[in-house]
This record gives sequence, C-alpha cells and structure tokens, in this order.
Amino acid sequence: MKIGRTAALMLALSLTFSAMPASAYSTVGTAQTAENETQTQLELAASYVLGKVTAPSFGSIGGEWAVIGLARSGARAPDGYFQDYLESLGDYLRENNGVLSSRKYTEYSRVILALSALGTDAVDFCGYDLTLVLGDYDGTMKQGLNGAVFALLALDSDGYPTPINKNAAVRATRDMYIDAILERQREDGGWNLSAAADVTDADSTAMVLQALAKYSDRKNVGQAIEKALVCLSELQQSDGGFASLGVANAESCAQVIIALCELGIGMDDPGFVKNGRTVRDALISYMNSDGGFRHRIDDAKANQMASEQALCALAALDRFESGEDSFYSMSGAEKLADVGKKRFPNRDPDVSACPVVLPGVGFGDVSGADREAVEALAERGVINGRGNELFVPEDGMTRAEFCAIIVRALGLKAAGVDAFDDVARESWYYGYVGTAFAKGIVNGVGNGRFAPDGGITREAAAVMTARAAQLCGLDTSLTKSEQRDILSQFGDYTRSSEWAREGLAFCYKSGVLDDTDTLIRPSDEVKRIEVAKMVYNMLKRAELL
Repeated sequence: MKIGRTAALMLALSLTFSAMPASAYSTVGTAQTAENETQTQLELAASYVLGKVTAPSFGSIGGEWAVIGLARSGARAPDGYFQDYLESLGDYLRENNGVLSSRKYTEYSRVILALSALGTDAVDFCGYDLTLVLGDYDGTMKQGLNGAVFALLALDSDGYPTPINKNAAVRATRDMYIDAILERQREDGGWNLSAAADVTDADSTAMVLQALAKYSDRKNVGQAIEKALVCLSELQQSDGGFASLGVANAESCAQVIIALCELGIGMDDPGFVKNGRTVRDALISYMNSDGGFRHRIDDAKANQMASEQALCALAALDRFESGEDSFYSMSGAEKLADVGKKRFPNRDPDVSACPVVLPGVGFGDVSGADREAVEALAERGVINGRGNELFVPEDGMTRAEFCAIIVRALGLKAAGVDAFDDVARESWYYGYVGTAFAKGIVNGVGNGRFAPDGGITREAAAVMTARAAQLCGLDTSLTKSEQRDILSQFGDYTRSSEWAREGLAFCYKSGVLDDTDTLIRPSDEVKRIEVAKMVYNMLKRAELL
C-alpha cells in the first residue's frame, strides 16, 4: 500500500480497523496490476465521455465535470476540444454579464475547477474574476454544506487567494467554511447535505473529506477526518460499494474513491476492503463494455452523470497510483487551452483580459453609453478618474497616460525599457512607456524622445489603438484603396496624415471610432471620453471585455 500524505492519520486509524475482518489481499492483486487495470479502464471511460460530450459547454452534465475528468485523466481530446469549451464559456459569460447564477454559487465553484484543470486562471477569465462570489459567505452558504465544500475545493484547486468581496455583508475566509463544515458533522462521524436529514449520506461524507483533505494537519480537522473514515468504512457494503438514499449506485463509489485518493489512502486499505472487494471493484461492476457506467447495477443503459463521475474517480485513482498530484491539486496543471486562440490565432501570448477588481466604481459626470464604456474600464483598473468621483470626460490626455491605459487594457505587464531619453526611470509611467514601445504600440516623436507630457491627437490615438488591436489578434491591414473608400466619407479626411490613415480606417471600419460624426478632426487633441470609448470598443471587438 502506498503511503499518502495522511499516513500518520491512517496509523491512528489502524487500531480501529484492526478489529475488522482481515482482507483477502490475494484477490486484490498487485499494485502494478491494479495500476494497469486502472489505466485501461480510464482510457475506455474517457473514450466513452468524449463520444457523448462532443461539444462541452457550461453545465453540470455534459459540461464542467466532463472537462475536469478528461483534463485530469490526460485523455487525448480532439484538437480544439478544450479550447471550444473555453470559447463557449466566454460567450455565456459575456451574454450574461459575468453571472453564472445568483443563487447557486456552486456553479462558480464547478467552473473554477474546470478552468484550473485546464491551467486557466479563474481570477482573470474573459475579464471576470469568477472566484469573487466565493468571498461572500452568506451567498455561498445559501447552499449549506455543499456551498462550503465546493468553495474550498475550488479555491484550493490552484491556491487562489480568498477573494475580498467588498459587496458582501459577511466576507468569507477559508476558516469560516471549514468551521461551517465541522459544525455540521453528525454524531456517527458522517455528513448529509440536508441539515434536517436523520441519516448519514456516503456521498456527502466523501465530498467533505475531499474538501478537508488539504487541512488534515489541523488537529480539529484531523480528528473529524478520523471519525468520518470510520463512519465511511461502516457504511461500505459487503460488495465493496456504497449507497445513497438507500440505493447502491456508481456515483457514491466514485465520490469515495476520490476522497480516499485525496487523503492518500489506497484501495487496498484494510478499512475499505469487504469480503476481498474494494470500492474500485464495486465501481467497475457498474461499467459497460463501451466504457459507460450505469447509475444502478440493474439499469439497462449507461447514465451520463454516473459516467462522468466514474471518469473523475478513475482519473483520481490513476493519478494516485502513478504518484502524481491529486485530482483536486491543480496548481501544476498544464495549460491545455487558450480562450481566444481559435478565433484570434495571431493574438500576442502576453495579451489577456483584465478582471474586474473594483466592482461598482462610478463617476457622476458621465452618463449613457459613455458611462458604460468608462465604468467597464474603471472596474478593471484600466482607467482612473480625476478625484471626487469625477471622470472629467472633456479633458485631454497626455501620451504617457494613453500608454498606461493601453498597456493595462491589454493585461500587459509594465516592464521598463530604456527606449527614450526623456522618460526617466523614476517616473510613474516608465514601465508603461517601455512596454508600449517593446510591443510596437508607440514609436516616439523623433530624436530619441517620447514627449510623455505632450498631448495626443485623435489620429495618433487611432493609430496606437489599431496597433493594440493587432496585438489582440485583429486584422488591421487595409489596402490604400480600402483606406480611401472608408475615409472619403469624411469631409476633412485629406487633412489626416498619410501615416495615420490605415489606423484611422481600421478604427472606423471596426467600430472602434464612431462613423456618425462627419468629421475626423485628426489634429484635434483627443479627449478622455474619446479614449475610453475607443479602448472599450477595441476590447469588445477583440472579445477581451
């Protein structure tokens, strides 16, 4: 038997389990044989799920659990499979203003787990921080035990910091969720999702153990886990399986397997072998020849939920037997997909969507469509006001300020580069100007100068925005005749500089600039509100907002 991270805990349990009938280990087989069998069954289960879930999208069935199981199993998914899921999820978020559910925060937890399994940051996905709601204790606990369990699993999957939700009446901490779980432990050591239930549920107990596994070194948690393991062992049936609501089923077996693997406990542990049969043996008895799993042993057909949960369990077991990180330890997960890569294959790899960091920020001097653009950028820390909750939309903007806004809008890191003689290292904009220069967004004004405090014209702002759009993966190239056709509708287009026309034409063609104005006014100083709308429209077009 492998020694997991809870070896000391299991040593404490050995006295309890020693009173149980000795296991017939010869029927369990060698560790190597079990590992080979697990891999074979895992491949078959993954193949079945891939065949049934050809286009995963947001949802409990045919969605995140399939993605998580496949990603953690290392299955060879078709090209673009995980990428398509991220694209679909991004579309759903944009269509619903970032809201997955106003009542069930486990929807967020499940999505966070899927993103973590794909090596994707849930704090910064399509401009949304999906962990933020888990900083609302009351909102999360509307689902009781389930809310707390999945909040911990989600936040711990990739070591996410506990989010600070400023809109929450009670701001959550991990300790609060742990305490809520421990308070709900029943006398026999188990749990039930329903506080009113008078029986212990194997599924609920197993899911709690999955969430508490990373905290087993805490005395109170370790004691709770010891008691729960004894309870689970007593709940195990004579064939090695488990039941929920009085019905033996595959999903209960799957949850127990994941729990044991998270705790570092092998399938051949004496406490979890009954009549020579392990919980793994019981799970496999529900498996059809095509890799699908039945919910109940006497069901005629495979059940999708059972199949996806069984896939997750086999992936957890395979990872355990191979000595890899546990199923829910995803910090080292390979980045399997990039949102935007399919639709924007030329996007600069350093460009990313900015998450909402200041929800609800607003200004009293902007309204209507202007307000939508300004506040969307302000909530993401891209653009700031002028103090006293004012944006001052009609003010001009310096070249340095414009650089900072563009760099932040693209999610780029401000890395100083000694590119211009008049940009001092100690200046606040040094890093922004350096990054903008390194990425080809700005070129300077000649003679090694950038003129950071100088104003920026409308045509210059359009050119820089077009260069930023190109970094986002948008096609900004236009022929001379295309440029002329687009710009000739404006009465003053001949006053625009030759070097600016392609950028101007792109901005008008793509809707970055509003073409209802009959004049370009290329040499006018650009206003703060104009910059906000240009950047906002560009990010929307690039699906980064």
